[in-house]
Amino acid sequence: MPIEAKLDLLKGQISQLRQLLAESYTEHAAQASNADSIRYKLAQALDQLGQYYFHQAIHAEAANAFEEALKHFEELLTQKEAAVGLLLADFSLCCRHFARCLQEENKQSELGRLLQRELRLWLKLAGIEHFFTQNLMQRCANWHQKQGHFRIAEQLLRQIVSFRERHQGPLASETAYSLERLGECYEAQAAYYHASASYRRALAIFEECLANPYQDNLELAQQIKAIRRSLARIQHFFPQAGTWDQSRETPSA
Repeated sequence: MPIEAKLDLLKGQISQLRQLLAESYTEHAAQASNADSIRYKLAQALDQLGQYYFHQAIHAEAANAFEEALKHFEELLTQKEAAVGLLLADFSLCCRHFARCLQEENKQSELGRLLQRELRLWLKLAGIEHFFTQNLMQRCANWHQKQGHFRIAEQLLRQIVSFRERHQGPLASETAYSLERLGECYEAQAAYYHASASYRRALAIFEECLANPYQDNLELAQQIKAIRRSLARIQHFFPQAGTWDQSRETPSA
């Protein structure tokens, strides 16, 4: 089927679902539960429409479709009996599609707001304990760091490190990955003592993990090599990093 025909078919389906959704709220309360099913189908169809527009480089229409889809997913997630796990996954998938559209247009401010919007919902409904929430926090930190918002990025990264130390262990490889990211953030702020300390902690953990037969030694070796390069870079430009008085550096509290 030609792309134009598919678009027309999808638009017709969306128009019908919008009408059904509006009618469902005029029916007796006993019929209202059907509204959630209609809203879910509408959100999925709008997400699909946004993807069609995106692949045709019609980014403004794609953004409108994704935005409407997200609002429907968010409305569904407010329901007491919502299937939170499934809906959060669908919501985040739509966020990914929307993010690609914003990235293509280089709309960094809108992209940052979208990341924060997604993170707030995951923190509220799944908590920081969920691995996906932690990954989202990492992505938000990465975005802030790229935008030069180093203090915000640092705060997010420190939260991740603190959580992983408590729940996954101070010697877990996940903790080391987060420490490495935190070291990069400190280095970007010229907080070389803190950067060196974070890198050295990450390095020690990765080296300890090499003894674990269940770890991917090739990946660990690459991480160790990367951290050693980072430490060498700091040592080259700031030889005092190993003995620097940390009170002279003031990363965010």
